[in-house]
Amino acid sequence: MKLHRFSQHLRRSALALLISASSAQAHDTWFEALSGNANPGGLHLLALATGNQFPKQEFAVAANVLVRQGCVDAGGRSRALQPQLQLPTRLLLRTAVAGAMSCWAQLTPFDIELAADKLAVYFDEIRPSPAVLAAWAALQARGLPWRERYTKYARIELPGSGPPALPAPLALGLDLQLLADANQLQAGSTVGFQLWRDGQALAGLWLELRGAEGEPSLWGQTDGAGQLRLTLPKAGAWVLRGTELRLAADDATRWDSRFITLAFQVQAKP
Repeated sequence: MKLHRFSQHLRRSALALLISASSAQAHDTWFEALSGNANPGGLHLLALATGNQFPKQEFAVAANVLVRQGCVDAGGRSRALQPQLQLPTRLLLRTAVAGAMSCWAQLTPFDIELAADKLAVYFDEIRPSPAVLAAWAALQARGLPWRERYTKYARIELPGSGPPALPAPLALGLDLQLLADANQLQAGSTVGFQLWRDGQALAGLWLELRGAEGEPSLWGQTDGAGQLRLTLPKAGAWVLRGTELRLAADDATRWDSRFITLAFQVQAKP
């Protein structure tokens, strides 16, 4: 009897992971720092999850959809980031503490088709460029559906001993970096961020800063160097998010999108 119940649990878990992979298509995926030890030799425990709006975690990220993941320490050295436990709404990963660190993950691409009546909400969430809207109007006039292949990227900054690490662009399709010391993030301070696409600065993309306590979000657009400066409103957990959207290079009737989140913690001003 116990074995039968255990088998049922496994089937329900597998079904939940399948549903989460298909349901989480237009939502953000982000990291949360669960624990950390400031001493070398300790462990950082991170959660990777997907939800309709930060910080509510609704769907787990299955370990088998991770294309790559890792961390870099303050000295620029690579560190492993290993999946540990699959929970209903989040995937737990761990890495060894090595001072201030930055960790990232890339998920496998997924193909979807969105109904036309869902696009207004989607566009409100990502603020696509006028060129994207014009291209979609042309496709819509031809009676074509919205087909999209999306890839998600997530990054988190972990404070710790040592100077801030400002690594070169990683080999990621979309990467968002903090241009400041994660140890010095305080409410009211103004900090810079750098956005890269395929290792090149990405200008003109709208990014949204979302907090964990329901405060109004802040929007800003990257400048010609792919950078954005924002004033951090208050202490707490924050995510900077954005979605880059363009017609596929190999199919002018399909959209390619790249989702990015950068999670970090802001301290109260002394």
